[in-house]
Amino acid sequence: SGRARGRLIRVPNGRGHCSGDGCPKSGRRKCLSRWHISAEGEGKSKPMRESETVFFFDVDNTLLDNDVVAAELRAHIKEVLGEAAQERYWVIFERVRHELGYADYLGALQQFRVENIHEPQVQKISSFLLDYPFADRLFPHALDVLAKFKKWDTTVVLSDGDVVFQPRKIERSGISAAVDSRVLVYIHKEHEIEDVERRYP
Repeated sequence: SGRARGRLIRVPNGRGHCSGDGCPKSGRRKCLSRWHISAEGEGKSKPMRESETVFFFDVDNTLLDNDVVAAELRAHIKEVLGEAAQERYWVIFERVRHELGYADYLGALQQFRVENIHEPQVQKISSFLLDYPFADRLFPHALDVLAKFKKWDTTVVLSDGDVVFQPRKIERSGISAAVDSRVLVYIHKEHEIEDVERRYP
C-alpha cells in the first residue's frame, strides 16, 4: 500500500524540560517524552510529516515527582498511625508491587486495613492519597512542555498502574487536561505496544 507505519522508538528521558536542540523541529529524537512513534516505510525511512508523529509521555518521575509523593505518604502514615504501622504498610506495598508488577498504593492500603480492621485512622490514609495535590508535584514547566509538543502533533500520556489511583493522579495533576484527555493507563505498558499502535497508527 506504500502507507507509512508507526514504529515505537525509545528516546532519552528529560526531567521537566526539553533540551534546547532536542525538539521535533530539529530532526533529533531527544525530548522529554519517553516514547514517540516515528513514521517509517517497509525497511526504508522516509521524511516525517507532522500527521505521522505521536509523542508519548510517561508520568511518574517524568512529568511528576512521584518520589516526593511517596516520601510524604510515608511521613503521613507515621504521623497518623506510628512508625511500626508505617513500616508494615511498605512491606505490604512492596509485596503487592512484586505480585502485580506495578505500584498499587490503594491495594496495599486495603491489605493493611485487613490486618488492622479495628483501626479507624486508616481512613485518613486513603483520604490523603485520593485528595493529594498532585499539581504541586509536577516538575517545573511540565505542562508547558506538553502544550509545546501538542502544538507540533498528537501528544498522549502512556502510563501504567492501578485503575483508580493512577488515573486520578493524572487527572488531578492537570496532565490529562493538558493532553485533551488522551491518556492510556495499562497494567504493564511495555506489553501493550500493539494496542498503542492500534489506537495511534
